[in-house]
Amino acid sequence: MTKLLPLSAVRVVAMILGTFSILLMPVSYAHTIKAISPVCTVAMAYIILREKPTPAIVMSLLPIVIGILIATVTEVHFDLTGMSTLTNI
Repeated sequence: MTKLLPLSAVRVVAMILGTFSILLMPVSYAHTIKAISPVCTVAMAYIILREKPTPAIVMSLLPIVIGILIATVTEVHFDLTGMSTLTNI
């Protein structure tokens, strides 16, 4: 139970911030940004576990990063506050 409570609290905060981000930007754009979660997972694995990604993993993440960059550059209703409240952890 003691291990479950912090995880539950983080999940609740993530849900609240995700809902708040949708108030500030279009839902379609919010879900596009959430597609970057594999990149966040690899980054967190590197930071926390010191697990270096293989070149194949890095190459497989490039299309995701490029797609998100294109979506962000062309988004008319970009909101930095909304983007910063999107959580992928």
